[in-house]
Amino acid sequence: MGYKAYKKRKKNGADQRAGEILREMLRCRFIAGKRAEEAAAKKNRRRKQAAVIAGSAAAAVAAAWTLWADTAVMIHEMTVKKDRIPQSFSGLRITQISDFHNSVCGEKKEKLIRLVKKSAPDLIFITGDLIDSRHTDTETAADFIERIVSEAPVYYVPGNHESRIPDAYRELKKSMKASGVHILQNEAEYIEKDGEKIQIIGVNDPDFHADRHGSEGISRKSGLKEEILSREQQRAENAACIFEEVSRLRDEEFFTFLLSHRPELFETYVRCGIDFVFSGHAHGGQFRLPLAGGLFAPGQGFFPAYDGGLYERKETSMIVSRGIGASVIPLRFNNRPEIVAAEIIRSRKSHDR
Repeated sequence: MGYKAYKKRKKNGADQRAGEILREMLRCRFIAGKRAEEAAAKKNRRRKQAAVIAGSAAAAVAAAWTLWADTAVMIHEMTVKKDRIPQSFSGLRITQISDFHNSVCGEKKEKLIRLVKKSAPDLIFITGDLIDSRHTDTETAADFIERIVSEAPVYYVPGNHESRIPDAYRELKKSMKASGVHILQNEAEYIEKDGEKIQIIGVNDPDFHADRHGSEGISRKSGLKEEILSREQQRAENAACIFEEVSRLRDEEFFTFLLSHRPELFETYVRCGIDFVFSGHAHGGQFRLPLAGGLFAPGQGFFPAYDGGLYERKETSMIVSRGIGASVIPLRFNNRPEIVAAEIIRSRKSHDR
């Protein structure tokens, strides 16, 4: 072999090896890239799986908490100072039960009865919707009443649901009267202690005065404008009805408690000069949103002004219970059912007079 041929052969071998090395480098780079892609895809899948697991866990916790909270009845303790409460009644403890909707049975009812006893009431106020017009069960409601009347005198007013089922309500009234319940339907009673008196007024829900059953006074076929006008018209009619009854019954000489199912009529109660109102109906706004409060309440619409707690204006105080049961929507969110235990004490400036 000549020198030129040898050199050419050597060059071809070097080129071949260089090509093999280049191909190997490209293959390694391809494999490395493939592995990097697979690793990235695997990492992405893990992230997605972690997100799904975390989301599912959060949803499960939220669902479990919602289901627990929906049945975990609590005592909402309050202390309210009032100038006009007589000294003999200072420290009066009132347990309020509202919107029972005959939905409490079994262990939940037993717990509720234990909480009523634990609240150590001097008086028990029941502010309507003891039964539910859609799933009526007077026996459950009557049994509950019979179990708590031994704890303290019970004063009761009906709500809008009682007005829709007159036959069932008559049956319930008969049972409650036999148990010794004070049923106040546009009536007033007095309690005397150490020579001082207080007055307790109870009024019917406005639905007892008109045929509005099932519609809440709003035409579901009307447009939004007509619906709003209808709601405002209904509220005005309700206010006029309640104002007439309360004004007729109120005795200005005495400190007055008013039991009325509708919290949206607070301005009417203020106009009547009522000292203290106990109300319900709003179910706490059903779904309570952080910072925003209740989402919806009958008679008030979205983001109700009076969904639960204590409200005060001028000389009038109003407690709105979030209630115990539910009706149309059988679930609450961030809105535990409650009984209210309110202690009414005479303010210091009353002592100084």
